[in-house]
Amino acid sequence: MPREKELYRENLALLREEFGDVLTAELKPVAKYLGMDYRTLKQMDVFVRDSKRVSLPKVARMLS
Repeated sequence: MPREKELYRENLALLREEFGDVLTAELKPVAKYLGMDYRTLKQMDVFVRDSKRVSLPKVARMLS
């Protein structure tokens, strides 16, 4: 569990460094930064389906 929290913090710090100190960012640039198709990222997060923005904390949690 402590390792997961550490990874989460590192991932969130990297995402915030890249996209600014915001909680949400545009879906396509985040997917491009992660090296994945935006449709794959969209399927991973239920709340993105109606929006073109993704929550950076959720993405960081999914990566850890």
